[in-house]
Amino acid sequence: MKKLWNPIFRKEDIEILLFLWRHRIATFQALKIIFYPTLSNRQAYDRLKRLLKGRYILINKIDGNINKVWQLDQRGFAYLKNILMIETKSKTYKPQSEYHDLLVMAAILGDWALKKPNDATIVTEKELMEKEIDSIPQTIFQETHRRPDGLWLFSKKENPFAVALEVEISRKSSVEYEKICSYYGKNLFFQHVIWIIDSPALAARIHSASNKYAMSRTGLHCFILKRDFETKLWQAEFINNSLKGTTVKTFLNRLCGYQENRAPRGLSQDSTKRLTDLNFMDSHFLLNFDFLLEKTRDCKNETSV
Repeated sequence: MKKLWNPIFRKEDIEILLFLWRHRIATFQALKIIFYPTLSNRQAYDRLKRLLKGRYILINKIDGNINKVWQLDQRGFAYLKNILMIETKSKTYKPQSEYHDLLVMAAILGDWALKKPNDATIVTEKELMEKEIDSIPQTIFQETHRRPDGLWLFSKKENPFAVALEVEISRKSSVEYEKICSYYGKNLFFQHVIWIIDSPALAARIHSASNKYAMSRTGLHCFILKRDFETKLWQAEFINNSLKGTTVKTFLNRLCGYQENRAPRGLSQDSTKRLTDLNFMDSHFLLNFDFLLEKTRDCKNETSV
């Protein structure tokens, strides 16, 4: 058995381990752009390879697909638990469902992955399970063990509030949706719930569940089609009639009191299009598998070290 590599940890190494604990999963491009923005793909991969050789992180296939994703490995979790997270009771660190967790990571970070408003806080499901967060009233979790897939917390107003994220890869029973809608309906701390769903029919089921016991609040449930999110991310538009033409990015930015960036007057049509294209591509790297596919052979060799 070969001796495991013990790298000298850089600041970004620890940040990557924490990121993979919080989100459970990431694409190569997500790690590269967030943590190594000035490095080339090759240089970023070489940095990650140090952690890979030490089995602090690992590369895995995503639900049997040819695409590869990066996850926390056992030594990485042990390092966080023993050195940085002494009080955590967590014994798990692996994704529950690779593709579900990848969509959640991309949805909760979105166009705020590199820079978010000061008045907003991103909280992952893992953090909700493991930590007590001051701005979240713990009473909302006393009656249930269930947690949203993530939260956006907003503190701009006098009373903090949250927008919950629900990514539905597999459908639940009507009874389960009634319980979920009851939970959100009676907890006014949740101002909205953003659902990523596979069809308008599921949105209708959830609306029906919300209305069954007169628990519905106007504008509480907001729906994005999964196929739209997979290609457009935060530029995907809601299918609610009341939110027609509104993207996830616009919706969340407005909650912070920010307006969409507009092209300055006087720009040519081509210049305006280029500016729009840049804005459109803001967060596409979160679901971008490029570069790693070209290194499949190298990745197989590294995982066998």
